[in-house]
Amino acid sequence: MRFIHYSSWGAHLGDLRASRPVRKAVINGEDALTLSTDARVARGDRLLWSDGTWHEHVVSAVEESHGELAEVTARASWQHDLRLNYIDQFLAHDVTADYVLGEILKLTGWEAGEYDDMGNGTVSLVNLTVHQALLEIAGTWGCEIEPEIEVGSDGVEARRIMLKKRIGADRGVRFDYRWNMEGVTRSVEDEDVFSACYGYGESTGSTLNGVEQRL
Repeated sequence: MRFIHYSSWGAHLGDLRASRPVRKAVINGEDALTLSTDARVARGDRLLWSDGTWHEHVVSAVEESHGELAEVTARASWQHDLRLNYIDQFLAHDVTADYVLGEILKLTGWEAGEYDDMGNGTVSLVNLTVHQALLEIAGTWGCEIEPEIEVGSDGVEARRIMLKKRIGADRGVRFDYRWNMEGVTRSVEDEDVFSACYGYGESTGSTLNGVEQRL
């Protein structure tokens, strides 16, 4: 697969020699790319690649060992870029999702792209990054976020955010283990699971056996 390498300032650095590329993408969630390379890669560099649709990832971490390939981790550019702008307060009542999207993207280098009609809603966006605000929009209207990267001869020409009722489509394809699918990996989260919350009221101003008493 071809990876086109750009610096954080947009300078074209040529094709990136890459091996073992793996992309992990979750709808409205993490979109990370990992790969190995013997090229010099810096944090903030941008990688363009296509699987029929153009994608752009921004390098977030590089792990290097002497004599070994560098291990590169990159985040989807929309997740990287939209974390850099901040919304103090944006309130809107009985509006469409695309209206809110267009307003919050004015702070960024991204544009509002195609959208599905999902009716009107109300949002209150206070002290959020644009990325967090975009997730609030997705939650309010029940839509899915899809970035669009337009690429020309000089690199990225436009970056857009599209809001869809559902990304993708049912093509009628069936995947069978050991037939047309190499394998399945099941991952179990290793974080603690919280099944109950306990609330403690205001202090009564007294103690019992040295322990502060609360309502």
